[in-house]
Order: sequence, then C-alpha cells, then structure tokens
Amino acid sequence: MDFRVVGRVVLFYIDNKGSNLAVRWYVLACTPRKERVIYHQLQDKGYEVFYPYLINRTKDPNTLRIEPYFPGYLFVKVDLSKVSMSVFQWMPMTSGLVCMAGIPALVPDPMIRAIQRSLSKANSRVLGMPEDLDTSAAIEANMPELPENGKLFDPQLSGEDRARVLLQFLQHPGMAP
Repeated sequence: MDFRVVGRVVLFYIDNKGSNLAVRWYVLACTPRKERVIYHQLQDKGYEVFYPYLINRTKDPNTLRIEPYFPGYLFVKVDLSKVSMSVFQWMPMTSGLVCMAGIPALVPDPMIRAIQRSLSKANSRVLGMPEDLDTSAAIEANMPELPENGKLFDPQLSGEDRARVLLQFLQHPGMAP
C-alpha cells in the first residue's frame, strides 16, 4: 500500500496489482445544478467524464435550455488502483463516488453507451437534426434485466426520477464488481 502526505491529510492508495480493477465508469455525486462546472473541472484534470444532458426548447422558439439528465450525478472513468477515492470525495461541490455497501458502484460500458445514444436521439429530435440508427435496444440487451430498466432511457420522466432509477439499477446484485 502506498501513501502520500498532502498538507495534514494522508492519502492511501491500495495496491491492486493483478486485480481486475481497470479503468471503469463510476457515478460521481455532486451538487445539483453544478454538474457542468464539475464536468469542466474534471476534464481540465485529465479525467474522462460523461455529463448526460437533455436539450429542451423554452417558450421562446429561439431559446434552448440544457438540463442534466441525472441531476446531481456525473459519470467519471478512472482506475481506482491509481487514483484515490478521496480525490473525488474532497473535490468542491461533490460528495464523492456513489458507493453500495462501501464499494464504488461500477457502471457498465454498455449502459453508458446506451444512455449516450438515447440522449443523442432525443436531443437530435429537439434540434431538428437527423437521428442516428437506434442501436440502444441492442446495447440494452447486454444489461441485467430490471423491471424499471426502460425508465432509465425515458426523457419524459423527471430528472429526479431518472436519478432514482439509476441508483436502483446500481444496487442490482449483477452490478457488483
């Protein structure tokens, strides 16, 4: 186990040589309405980040509004054997990685791709752009079957309801590392 002292804080790094903890997607809890700021902070630090959002029209036909798809949550792709969880826990406007039973909740790559495609399709409709072929159904087939799986991709649900479904999905036993 390695450690580093930063000021009065000791950061521990768990040595996971030979483990299957590679670069994976995790959910980062953050202050609602600050997702875009945190997204840019993480990108500036070199992390791969996915900020899911919906584009909606306002009453003014010339104005668009961007709303987070999962208010208070972003996705970050990291190797936790090389990056300490405390990096995210102590970052301003974040609460750290979402954990289930003390273990950071993994988000499968197919789920990230399905959310990206679903949002691309929904946002293309709003912007009046041609939609790509709908391949999210094929990607969803690779994910564990859950009763509310389809609700995760429903842009008509409120953001808070989609976030609740996301957290329920992450608690599914098939999502454990």
